[in-house]
Amino acid sequence: MKLFIDFDNTFIQTETLEELAEIVNCDSITKAKIEQITEQGMRGQISFHHALNQRLELINMTREHVEICTNNLKSNISESFKRKQGWLLKHAEHIIILSGGFKDIIDPIAVEFGFSPEQVFANELVYDAQGKVVGVNESNPLAHDQGKAKVAASILSGQESATMLGDGYNDYALKQAGIAGQFYLFVENIYRKELEKYADRIISSLDEITEIFNDIAIPKK
Repeated sequence: MKLFIDFDNTFIQTETLEELAEIVNCDSITKAKIEQITEQGMRGQISFHHALNQRLELINMTREHVEICTNNLKSNISESFKRKQGWLLKHAEHIIILSGGFKDIIDPIAVEFGFSPEQVFANELVYDAQGKVVGVNESNPLAHDQGKAKVAASILSGQESATMLGDGYNDYALKQAGIAGQFYLFVENIYRKELEKYADRIISSLDEITEIFNDIAIPKK
């Protein structure tokens, strides 16, 4: 069994690109546009690939901004994840962080929390010679629509079952594609009510996940 966990607004309390917009000091109009695109993407109103690239074009960021963002987000772990850190690490062999965000940012946070980089699947930022972000690695499936489902399918072995825990439509895509048996909508940080119809269960904190999986899906040691 695998438990796939989203990063933005699930593992952490915010959206990485919105945090980067703050760090880069985007103007209020640009910030509002970034938030609008994020919500359209998370609600399935526009394609993930389009939403990702549109937002990257609006944020003139560098490697230094990425490093600042990483340090900021280390103190922005979701409250229930902090409470249940011991449970997560106990069952780490069954857990994958699967994100449309950036491995450059997620890896250091995951490692400090207790996971390994091998448990993180995310997009990879591309920099020019001056350290400016010029896009993402387009050969990574996670940069494209249905990317999470494709990556999850490549991770699972045989008839291994899976559950996806996340806050957006691209998380539901794992169940829609038949890769995950369940999609749990995580609402601790943000509640997109229009996604309720896709969810097998509404999860308000990680405490509920530990109760479910301790008894059902994760083999006891």
